[in-house]
Amino acid sequence: MSPPETLPAQGIKWNLGDLYAEPGNPLFQQDLDKSLKAAQDFQKKYKEVNLENLSPQDFFLALQEYESILENGLKPLLYASLLFTEDTQNDLAKNLRQKALEKWNEVENLLLFFRLAIIHLPEEKTHLFLSYQPLQEYAHTIQHWRRFRKFTLEEREEYIINCKNLSGKTALATLFDEFTSSFIFRLTIEGEEKELTGSEMLALLYSPHREIREKAYRLFLNKHKENQVVLTSIFNALFLDAHLEDEIRGYESPMHRTHLENELSPEIVSLMMEITEKSYPLAQAYFRIKASLLGLPKLKNTDLYAPLPGGAKKITFNQA
Repeated sequence: MSPPETLPAQGIKWNLGDLYAEPGNPLFQQDLDKSLKAAQDFQKKYKEVNLENLSPQDFFLALQEYESILENGLKPLLYASLLFTEDTQNDLAKNLRQKALEKWNEVENLLLFFRLAIIHLPEEKTHLFLSYQPLQEYAHTIQHWRRFRKFTLEEREEYIINCKNLSGKTALATLFDEFTSSFIFRLTIEGEEKELTGSEMLALLYSPHREIREKAYRLFLNKHKENQVVLTSIFNALFLDAHLEDEIRGYESPMHRTHLENELSPEIVSLMMEITEKSYPLAQAYFRIKASLLGLPKLKNTDLYAPLPGGAKKITFNQA
């Protein structure tokens, strides 16, 4: 039995030079400061302005300015988030990401009034604005925001939730990423013990060798079970946070917000689930055929991603 030669991303690193030359680049902090200053200036300029009194042209200019602040403000955060994703144990990446998250939270709170004002615009005024040709590129975004009108709170309450999220669900999600990414899995393949990450273990589910797939999956689950106290606490806290906020905002069910975000009605989702369930025999037939091709009497969950015999084709990174 020969193990997989290399994992898909082995030796590959992202080149983030188009954003910043290096993590210590002074432009990173400068951009954070610029975005905060731009948000402060925007608030001073428009906070006391009744958007209903703006002409479509002036509203368009305000939206463009708002969009520009968001784009420039997101750049440091996206860069830091990519660094963190590349290596969640990198202290510099963690510090940069936390700094960017806190600054982005400030920017969002300074601009919060503008989004809320758009959400609460009268329907006829919104229609007038969106009938202006240059504003039509923003039509979907504006209409999407306004779908949440009934569930949007007052500015002070939205501000409190934003601040709370930074030390609440955002911090818990970060803890989950850092904690699970610190897991080291030791798997022996053909007499050689290898140290693998969680992502590398899951990649082994695509191995052509059943024994490797089963060992990798069992070890992956056992590692998480060993840490179930921490993981369960994180998930329970996130579920409770979502439940309480849904109650405060007045959502009718746990899926209500998701349906609005996906711009789907509950009826469409129910229909999709119904059709999917009716199609179970098709999936079952596929798995029976796959089991036969693999020479197995029945598939296990570790066989779902197994490659078919003779179907492997190596493609180099450069070719891809």
